[in-house]
Amino acid sequence: INEEMSKPMKIHSSLHTIALFTSFFIIASCTEEAPVQEPVVNEPTTEVAASVESTDAVASEVKFVEGTHYTKLESPLASTGNVTVTEFFWYACPHCFHFESHIQGWVDHKPENVHFEQIPAVFSQRWLLLAKAHYVAKALKVEDMMSPILFREIHEKKRQVQTLPQLVTIFVENGVTEAEFMLEYEKLAEGGAHFADIERAIKLGQQFKLNGVPAVVVNGEYLVSNENAGSLENIIAITQFLVEKTQKASSK
Repeated sequence: INEEMSKPMKIHSSLHTIALFTSFFIIASCTEEAPVQEPVVNEPTTEVAASVESTDAVASEVKFVEGTHYTKLESPLASTGNVTVTEFFWYACPHCFHFESHIQGWVDHKPENVHFEQIPAVFSQRWLLLAKAHYVAKALKVEDMMSPILFREIHEKKRQVQTLPQLVTIFVENGVTEAEFMLEYEKLAEGGAHFADIERAIKLGQQFKLNGVPAVVVNGEYLVSNENAGSLENIIAITQFLVEKTQKASSK
């Protein structure tokens, strides 16, 4: 398999721009400059489910403050009707790995009229391969299966996934043929049918001025980062608070 990422790409300039936003070390989040290392957090337990179930009450009782616990974006997206919650992540980020049980628990209990979306962050060329892994899995309709597998292979089994052949091997081990994988992967190349997915991920990262993951954007208007939230649990509570805040504002 040829390493497609070695080809010249116009998105290099966009990736360079994004790198300007990652010049600070963000505690308990992954950036391009910060070393990827295991966070000092407890392993996900059954207590997470109970914690998620109490999120509504916590969000209702606690007053989170703009500029302290979350950021109002300078360039928000236009509202499309229903509230949208977008998680930005990277499969190689240990904090994102630990956050998955929290955000998925919230998704299981979220209001039906709230749309949830995951977008891979692309802070540099190094992040691009695993971003494409997300879109390949999505195109093949195996995202629900492959996403937790990729997290576990990288963080629990300490498997290296830094080249295209290494990535293909994991998909093949889990029932996807190499031909199926490459068909969708090549569509993500510049000029490909799905290249717009990669461009969108990069442009949203720039527009929201992301500087680390995990990060959550509520309705294209509010950014919740681990830096401001202080913990993975607080990201969920603040997200729920902002969902309720947005719904109340739209109902007036």
